[in-house]
Amino acid sequence: MKNEGMAAPPAFRALVAARRDDWNRRFVRARERWPRLTGEVVLAALGSVLAPVAEALAETGLTEAVAATDRLYDVMLEMAGRGLIGPGSRRVDLGGLWGRVLAGVPELTVRAPERVGGAVANALARLAGERDTRPELWVQRLCAAARYCPEVETLLACGTIAGWQAGLAQYRRTALATARTLPPSAVAAVLGLPLPCDSAGITAVLDRLNLDPWHNPGHVLVQNRDPVQNRRSPRIVTRVGGFRGFGGPFLTPPRLTLAEGGFVASDHEAAWDLFADAFGATLVRRPSFVVAPVAETPGREAASLLARLQRLIPELAGASVWAANRRTAAVVPACSHAVVVVMLE
Repeated sequence: MKNEGMAAPPAFRALVAARRDDWNRRFVRARERWPRLTGEVVLAALGSVLAPVAEALAETGLTEAVAATDRLYDVMLEMAGRGLIGPGSRRVDLGGLWGRVLAGVPELTVRAPERVGGAVANALARLAGERDTRPELWVQRLCAAARYCPEVETLLACGTIAGWQAGLAQYRRTALATARTLPPSAVAAVLGLPLPCDSAGITAVLDRLNLDPWHNPGHVLVQNRDPVQNRRSPRIVTRVGGFRGFGGPFLTPPRLTLAEGGFVASDHEAAWDLFADAFGATLVRRPSFVVAPVAETPGREAASLLARLQRLIPELAGASVWAANRRTAAVVPACSHAVVVVMLE
């Protein structure tokens, strides 16, 4: 690879020139692992992704920035090889988002370039691999919290919370537990709450979120002041799943059962944990195949709930496969491979 024409600061061009032979050797090794990796993609990423990061890192000290940028080159190669950067990228410009985070936390990136760079890349890859997630929101929340993160471990913990906020509902329990161990300002920033916010205020917010999956942290403080605003009518919040032939996971209409933290959906071949809350819904395949048991004949109260939902939501008329807990119902409409997630009162 050559660096002619690369739109980058002079210091970065000098770094590329000094490292060219070594970086080319590492590129060749990376292409053995990812045959679709091209020099064009890597060269473009050097100028548009790695160069701005290197410029931000240089503010912490030139020697440290050069060493960190050299290690981040390998992370960038892996992202390109996995299709996260370049024309084959799966969704948004993940390379640009990756660079924004690293440039936003230069001191922590210089301190642990491979750990921070790899963790950010993996988080973005996870978000890109799920439907209806919001990588841009993840970056915004993490960058907002970064100024309150004195250590790499604090930043990565905020990344988990931001991932939950960005649509990875399976991290809800971990995120809520982790949030209780972090500085209040970092938690407030990553949840999108107004600052300043003291420990007592954060604890109250987390307690409320722990009780009700349908609270949005950005509105919790307002809702707590007026109980009337907490009154809700059942409504569909999302749909997950679908027929495998059309890109969904299920070969047959799924069966449902309650599970700790959510629901289990299964066809005759595999089973998935279904997690859903105010920020997203995800299906996570179980490593071992456990078929959800056929639901027992519902009691009077449960049957009354289903009948009420069917009156309020015409789409659920005729549904016979469903499960519900206090806050949420999961329903498979008649002749469907999808699971409808309903927020209850």
